[in-house]
Amino acid sequence: MGDNELLDVMRAEHDAIFNADHAPDTIKESLKLYVDHGTPTSDFLYACLTNDLFGAVKRADAQHGNKLCAIVSYIYNRIPAQAQGSREKVERWMDHTGMEGYRDLG
Repeated sequence: MGDNELLDVMRAEHDAIFNADHAPDTIKESLKLYVDHGTPTSDFLYACLTNDLFGAVKRADAQHGNKLCAIVSYIYNRIPAQAQGSREKVERWMDHTGMEGYRDLG
């Protein structure tokens, strides 16, 4: 296998694991409500949003546990930095009712 072929295989493996589009649709829908309106999420998703890896693994069901890398990648790449990363940020985002509230503050 040549260098270019190896690189293609490595890219394909990376994309299969970390591609944000591999997050389950139910998670994407829940995150859309959270981002747009500050709607509270499930305990599992709350743990993901707040960087609580142990909590996320503990609360994951079989479907979501198998997609944890894709879900975290989706959050990292698609959710505003102000809305993820710590409990304080997530609670503040929900208190301001998501994007709606932040628009009103501006």
